[in-house]
Amino acid sequence: MRTLEDLQLDFMLESFDKPYAAKLKKPYNNEYRSEFTTDSGDKVSVIFDGHEHIDDHDNMNWEISFSRNGSQDLTGEGDAMRIFATVIKLMREFIKKEKPVYMNFTAVKDNKNAKTNKLQSRERLYNRLIKRYITGYKVEFETGSMGSTWDFVRENVQEMTTTSGVAGTGDDTDTVIVRRRKKKSTVQIARRLFPKK
Repeated sequence: MRTLEDLQLDFMLESFDKPYAAKLKKPYNNEYRSEFTTDSGDKVSVIFDGHEHIDDHDNMNWEISFSRNGSQDLTGEGDAMRIFATVIKLMREFIKKEKPVYMNFTAVKDNKNAKTNKLQSRERLYNRLIKRYITGYKVEFETGSMGSTWDFVRENVQEMTTTSGVAGTGDDTDTVIVRRRKKKSTVQIARRLFPKK
């Protein structure tokens, strides 16, 4: 038997066939923006804001946020689904243009479920849609009383942890985290240089 969440997912998938018209612009080197107007006249702003990653100084960590009329609390499930379909479309376009290594996205809980760790149906839908439409990334998901966060790390990045200390000081507790891209094999390089026709 199909659940209400299954029906909501079906409706959401239909929304992907008709997202709002939205263009991604890059006003600054570390920022992308998009603004669009919904059928009801609401203004939606989507921002991709890049900052130096705390552990990997060679790459940016991109924070993705969106708001409707200045608020991150989306009400009206039908329109909220179409708005999120548009956000996913913009995320895919952003990934194609920027090829980010790190991204994160946060969804704020609505007022009726604030201050509880209970996962809202909207957050569960976002989780399923992110897994379905944002590929090539490992995704870590956390939820709390204020909202949920998805952290994305591109799959071809591995983590290496080393311990270092200053000789003679007895201090050997410093931990440095270095993220490196996995090296491509000779076969992978050849396939990229000489694709099959």
